[in-house]
Amino acid sequence: MSKRRLFGALLAMMALMAGLLLRTIWIQGIARDRFSSKQVNLVTQSVLQREQRLLLHSGRGNFYDRSGKPLTGETYPALLVFPVLLDSRPEPGELAKLYRILGTDSTAWNSFCKKLSTPRFWNDASALGLPVRLTEETAAAIGELKLEGLAVVPYERRYVAPYAAAQLIGYVSQDPARLRAEFMPMLQAGRLVPSSQIGASGLEKTFEPYLRGIGGTFISLYTDSLNHPIPGIGYRVHAPDNPYYPLRVITTVDGGLQADLEQLADQAGLKDGAIVVLDAENADIAAMVSRPAFNPDHVNPGAPGWNNRALQEAAPGSIFKTIVAAAALEHGVAAPDEVFECKGAWGKYHFTCWKKEGHGQITFRQAYEQSCNIVFGQIMLRLEPGQLEDTARKLGLGLPAGWTGKLLQTKDFKQLDGEQLGRIWADTAAAVDEGIRLQTAIGQRDVRMTPLQAANMVVALLNGGEARSARAVREIRYGTGRLMTAFPKHKLQDAQEGIGKRTSGILLEWMKDVVEDGTGTALKGARWQLAGKSGTAQVPEGGTDLYNQWFVGYGPVEAPRYAVAVASLRQKASGPEAVRLFGQVMDLLAKHQETGLADQ
Repeated sequence: MSKRRLFGALLAMMALMAGLLLRTIWIQGIARDRFSSKQVNLVTQSVLQREQRLLLHSGRGNFYDRSGKPLTGETYPALLVFPVLLDSRPEPGELAKLYRILGTDSTAWNSFCKKLSTPRFWNDASALGLPVRLTEETAAAIGELKLEGLAVVPYERRYVAPYAAAQLIGYVSQDPARLRAEFMPMLQAGRLVPSSQIGASGLEKTFEPYLRGIGGTFISLYTDSLNHPIPGIGYRVHAPDNPYYPLRVITTVDGGLQADLEQLADQAGLKDGAIVVLDAENADIAAMVSRPAFNPDHVNPGAPGWNNRALQEAAPGSIFKTIVAAAALEHGVAAPDEVFECKGAWGKYHFTCWKKEGHGQITFRQAYEQSCNIVFGQIMLRLEPGQLEDTARKLGLGLPAGWTGKLLQTKDFKQLDGEQLGRIWADTAAAVDEGIRLQTAIGQRDVRMTPLQAANMVVALLNGGEARSARAVREIRYGTGRLMTAFPKHKLQDAQEGIGKRTSGILLEWMKDVVEDGTGTALKGARWQLAGKSGTAQVPEGGTDLYNQWFVGYGPVEAPRYAVAVASLRQKASGPEAVRLFGQVMDLLAKHQETGLADQ
C-alpha cells in the first residue's frame, strides 16, 4: 500500500473515532433525556433496568350495592417479597423470626423462594394461591425485622367468596384480540397493555369504558448492578395523581338480601335456574340469582355457570297464560265470567289438560286460577296473532327488560350483558297453524321468556299495565363521591303505551285467586299474603322429557313491595319445587323488611 493511501486510511479512522466520541458526549451530556426519535430518557431507562416492580391495584373501578357496601374489590394487607432478599444473605435468626410470624417453616419458605425470580406475594399454597391476609400485629412484627426485600402492602382481590351476584356482575379476563379491536387508542397511549384484563361478561363488560380507570398503582424496589437496594430510594409506590378515579358503580342490588338468596338457592337444591327480585314500584333489581354457580376467579368459558340464567330465555309454560288472558281481555274476545267447558282433552294434536278428567263447566276467571289448558286453547283460537303479539310487547316480551338509554356519549347503552329477548312464534307460518297455536296458548312449543321478563311482566301489572325498564345500576360516582352520571327510572322502551289499568287490575285479582283456591294454595301459609301464577313446560331433551318449573307473583298483596320470578329449569319431573322456592323467597323478603324496620 502506498504511503498516500495509508495516510488517507488513518485520517478516515481518526475522523470516525472523533465522530463516535462526539456522539457519546452528545448522548450522555446533552440528549440523555430525549435520545432518538422516540424521545427515550436514557437516565430513566437505566434505572428501570434495575427496577423490581409489581402491580398492587389495577385502577379499575368497583361495584357497590344500593347502600354503598362493596360487591367487588376487597383490599387487605399482604407480604410482598422481592428477589433482592435472596442476595442479601439474611441472618438465620431473622429468618427464624419471620417463620414464626408467618406460621410457616424453612421447607415451605425455601420452596416459595425457589420460584422468586420476580416480586411475589407470600401465598397460602392452595390451588388459588392467594396472598395471605396479615393481621395488624403480624404486619407490625414483620416491619421490625432487619430483612431487605420485604414490604407489607395493600393487596386488592377483585372477587370475594361466596361471589354474590356473580353472573350479574360478570368477570374480567385477558383478551388481546378484543383489546386491539376496541381499545387501540389506549394501547397506543400506554394506558393498557396486551395482557390487561377487561370485562368479559356481565356489568364488568357493559361498564368497561367507565371501570378501566386511568392507570394502576405499582410498588417498585430500585437496586444497583449488584442487586442491592439503592440508598435513599428504597421502595416507591407509583399511583395516578387523580382523586376522581377509580370510579364507583352503585348498583340497585341489596347486598345482604343477595347473599341470603344465594344461600337459600343452594339449600333448596336449585341446580339450574334463576331467582329474580324486582322492586314492585320501579323494576329495580333488588337481587338476581343464577344457577349453576361459578367462580369468577377461575372461569371455564366452556362450562355453563358464567351465563346468567335470569337473562336467558326458556319455555315458560302456564305463566304465559297471563299474556294470553291480557290479550283476550284487552281485545274483548272473552269476558271474565264467560263459561267454558273442559273435558280434559281437545280431541286432536295430543292437546290435553293437566286434569285428565277435565274441569267441566268453568269460567274464564276460574280457568286462570286452575290453569286450564283447554279453555286457554279455545281463547287462543279467538285471538288474531297480531293481537297476542301486540299485548305481549306491551308487557315486555320481545324487548330487553334491562335499562336501555343514553349514557354520556353512548346513544343505546344497555346495562345488562347478553340479555335475550324472548319470542312467541318461531316463524310467521307457526302463527296460523292451529296445532302450534294451541301449544302456544299454554306457553309451550316456540314460546320463550326470560326470568327477568317474567318478573318485569308482574311489575307492569302492578303499575297499571305500564312496563318499566329494570335497572341494575343506579349511578356512577367519582372516587371523591361526586356524582358522575345517573340512570333515571323510565318506562320500557318500545313497549308502546302499555295495557289498560282495568285489565291489569283484573289479572292481579286473578293471581290472588291462584293462591287462595288454585294451583298455588301451598303459599297460603306464607308470612305475607301472596299472589301469582304457576307454570310447567315440558322440554324434550336427548330423547327424554324434562320440565321447566316456574312461579311468578308479588307480595305482600295489601301493599306490594316486590315482584318475583322463580325458574327451576330442566327438572326430571314436574313438581312443586318452584312454588315452594317462591314461598321461601317471599318469606326471606318479609324477614328482611321486618329486620330493616326494626333497625330504623
